[in-house]
Amino acid sequence: MTASDFDREWEKLAREVVSGMKEWRIQHPRATWKELEEALDQRLNRMRARLLEDMALASEAARLQEEGARARCPQCGEPLASRGKRKRRLQTNGGEEIVLERRYGVCPTCQAGIFPLDEELQLLPGGLTPNLAEELTHLGAWMPFEPAREMLRRMRGVAVSEATVRRQTERNGAAYVSVQEAEVERIEHEQPEAPIGPEKQVLSVDGAMAPLVGGAWAEVKTLVVGVLGEPVIDGAEQHVHARELSYFSRLLEAEAFTRLALTEIQRRGGEKAGKVIAVTDGAEWVQGFIDYHRPDAVRILDFPHAAEYVGKIGAAIWGEGTAESAGWLE
Repeated sequence: MTASDFDREWEKLAREVVSGMKEWRIQHPRATWKELEEALDQRLNRMRARLLEDMALASEAARLQEEGARARCPQCGEPLASRGKRKRRLQTNGGEEIVLERRYGVCPTCQAGIFPLDEELQLLPGGLTPNLAEELTHLGAWMPFEPAREMLRRMRGVAVSEATVRRQTERNGAAYVSVQEAEVERIEHEQPEAPIGPEKQVLSVDGAMAPLVGGAWAEVKTLVVGVLGEPVIDGAEQHVHARELSYFSRLLEAEAFTRLALTEIQRRGGEKAGKVIAVTDGAEWVQGFIDYHRPDAVRILDFPHAAEYVGKIGAAIWGEGTAESAGWLE
């Protein structure tokens, strides 16, 4: 499409929205605010989908051309042979459908099949636009899949199945894991200069038992990293609060978890933080984690676990449930 084509088509779409709202408002003189917003959003979403479709198809990649030359294979650089057009349908806000009819190319050398337009637009697998796919992944990682499906419908007007939420979340989660694993390998191989961390940083690492499909249980290990604020007085007590918290979780054995957590430690400047405070329990793997990343960290054993260990000492010396061990614990 040329600039004049855009002007003509998009001005027509805008006029349809305005005239449609005028007519709707006349027919609904006592509409509520909620009804007003819904009527307007419905028309704006329709126009938005058409604009996105026009802009996407304006690319030369949709026609397997690139500045007058044939598009090339990203793997070997050979020009792609056209194999006709294919349609792809995507959902965007309001459940509006976008139809992309674009060329399909095959590399004659490595036989890779490619949609150049999909590559250029960085479209993800599935039937959602990238922004919606990202939002759905966040929801699926935050809550059970069924509530996530319902939340997407309520917020964006897009209907998907629970299976789609599961598939999307697990696929994108696996992709993110691959990115983080590659980053750990890069750090270990290149040993880049670590970023400067905050003056006072806190980290906490622990494991929690989670149920798996089939009734089994396994320990999911989690690292939390934050920045320590200045002490504040709350009533008669002094508190220190952590902010800017970030998390790293994996279902892994301790050694593998400790290694892969390097990506988050490095990202948060853990190596060059001024002082690191490690608030943890006394598990051996946890202490090994601290030894690996910041052996000079100030280690704070949380009170419930500290009391548990003190109680075990008393029971070992005076016997479990005796007055002497109770007095020792007190």
